[in-house]
Amino acid sequence: MSWGYWGIVGTLIILVSLTLACVMFLAPGGTRPLPPKEETANEAGMAVGHASGGHRQAA
Repeated sequence: MSWGYWGIVGTLIILVSLTLACVMFLAPGGTRPLPPKEETANEAGMAVGHASGGHRQAA
């Protein structure tokens, strides 16, 4: 292969490496903390109250 082809292959390798490095750098590190149980219960109660607010639902 000529130098032109090696240049294209090298450039593609560098671009893929930089893309992977950026994605890994910007990805959140670890899992998100769960909300306290009180907040989860309040949100669930609000969602149920809103859904049963007199709206009819098709079967």
